[in-house]
Amino acid sequence: MVTSFFAICLVHRVADLAAATRFLGAALEMKLKSSDEHGVLLENGAVGVRLVAADADDELHLELTTLELEASLAELLAFDGVQVSRDRSWVSKRREVVALEAPHGIRLSLTRDYNEDELGVTPDLPTTAIWEPRAEKTVQAILKHVPLPFRDLARNRMTARGEQLAASLEQPVVPLETAIRAIIQCTPAFDLDHLRHGLRLMGFDPERWEADFER
Repeated sequence: MVTSFFAICLVHRVADLAAATRFLGAALEMKLKSSDEHGVLLENGAVGVRLVAADADDELHLELTTLELEASLAELLAFDGVQVSRDRSWVSKRREVVALEAPHGIRLSLTRDYNEDELGVTPDLPTTAIWEPRAEKTVQAILKHVPLPFRDLARNRMTARGEQLAASLEQPVVPLETAIRAIIQCTPAFDLDHLRHGLRLMGFDPERWEADFER
């Protein structure tokens, strides 16, 4: 294909163009970007919606993400014509959703994604080999100190490195010693002093792995 196409906005046909424009502006903070004889284009920085005048409302489904599900739900329910169509429910281990019916043929899914710290869970390591229980728990404990945006990547790297080292040493099970070596080798150089401190707090002597700390 020579030509590249980009999704610019969603097109929604409505019976009352002015009222739908006011609703989206108030409820979703959408701003008027342009208008012509066919309708209006609204944007809020994340998505664009082109409203087109019609004899009847079509159906438009928008998914909204929020960090404050209870507060956002209360704000939306304050608008005339907005009501809950399906109560809050967990659609996955980390996502909670509430479904709303709104005026002008609009359906809303208000979603909240929770991270592992908020849920108080410790994800399993993505292992493909057998690990000593203490080795796995040590990696999981260290990962709690890795910032969330980088934690999944660190989890994958530390797990893979531990299994690579164990295989190279012909260890049938990834032992604690090898797991700590993997942790050190996967830790950025600028964070090694912090890791030393963390290992000491866990009762380990970092000097045992000095060769792995040296870069």
